[in-house]
Amino acid sequence: MRWYHYPELADRETLIAMLRAGLSVRDICTNVGCTKTAVASAIRNHGIQRPFVEGLSDEMKKKLRL
Repeated sequence: MRWYHYPELADRETLIAMLRAGLSVRDICTNVGCTKTAVASAIRNHGIQRPFVEGLSDEMKKKLRL
Protein backbone atom coordinates (compact mmCIF):
# COMPACT_ATOMS: atom_id res chain seq x y z
CA MET A 1 0.00 0.00 0.00
CA ARG A 2 1.07 3.57 -0.61
CA TRP A 3 1.64 6.13 2.15
CA TYR A 4 -1.58 7.98 1.34
CA HIS A 5 -3.62 4.85 2.09
CA TYR A 6 -2.74 5.23 5.78
CA PRO A 7 -4.84 7.98 7.46
CA GLU A 8 -2.06 8.77 9.95
CA LEU A 9 0.41 9.39 7.13
CA ALA A 10 -2.04 11.11 4.78
CA ASP A 11 -2.83 13.74 7.45
CA ARG A 12 0.13 16.12 7.64
CA GLU A 13 -0.72 17.40 11.12
CA THR A 14 -0.99 13.90 12.59
CA LEU A 15 2.35 12.94 11.09
CA ILE A 16 4.01 16.10 12.41
CA ALA A 17 2.53 15.46 15.85
CA MET A 18 4.04 11.98 15.93
CA LEU A 19 7.44 13.31 14.87
CA ARG A 20 7.32 16.12 17.45
CA ALA A 21 6.45 13.54 20.10
CA GLY A 22 9.85 12.04 19.42
CA LEU A 23 8.79 8.97 17.47
CA SER A 24 11.33 7.72 14.98
CA VAL A 25 10.42 6.59 11.48
CA ARG A 26 10.71 3.01 12.71
CA ASP A 27 8.39 3.73 15.68
CA ILE A 28 5.82 5.33 13.38
CA CYS A 29 5.85 2.43 10.92
CA THR A 30 5.40 -0.02 13.81
CA ASN A 31 2.47 1.97 15.23
CA VAL A 32 0.79 2.54 11.87
CA GLY A 33 1.54 -0.89 10.43
CA CYS A 34 3.36 0.22 7.31
CA THR A 35 6.88 0.20 5.91
CA LYS A 36 9.68 2.65 6.63
CA THR A 37 9.55 3.64 2.97
CA ALA A 38 5.90 4.67 3.33
CA VAL A 39 6.71 6.90 6.32
CA ALA A 40 9.71 8.44 4.55
CA SER A 41 7.61 9.07 1.43
CA ALA A 42 4.88 10.75 3.48
CA ILE A 43 7.44 13.00 5.17
CA ARG A 44 8.92 13.93 1.79
CA ASN A 45 5.55 14.47 0.07
CA HIS A 46 4.27 16.68 2.90
CA GLY A 47 7.44 18.76 2.69
CA ILE A 48 8.36 18.12 6.33
CA GLN A 49 11.97 18.90 7.11
CA ARG A 50 14.15 18.18 10.11
CA PRO A 51 14.21 19.26 12.83
CA PHE A 52 10.53 18.68 13.38
CA VAL A 53 9.99 21.90 15.30
CA GLU A 54 8.69 25.24 14.16
CA GLY A 55 9.62 28.73 15.12
CA LEU A 56 13.37 28.38 15.18
CA SER A 57 15.17 31.68 15.09
CA ASP A 58 17.54 32.42 12.22
CA GLU A 59 20.44 32.20 14.66
CA MET A 60 19.41 28.72 15.80
CA LYS A 61 18.91 27.56 12.19
CA LYS A 62 22.42 28.79 11.42
CA LYS A 63 23.82 26.90 14.42
CA LEU A 64 22.01 23.73 13.35
CA ARG A 65 23.08 24.30 9.74
CA LEU A 66 19.53 24.27 8.40
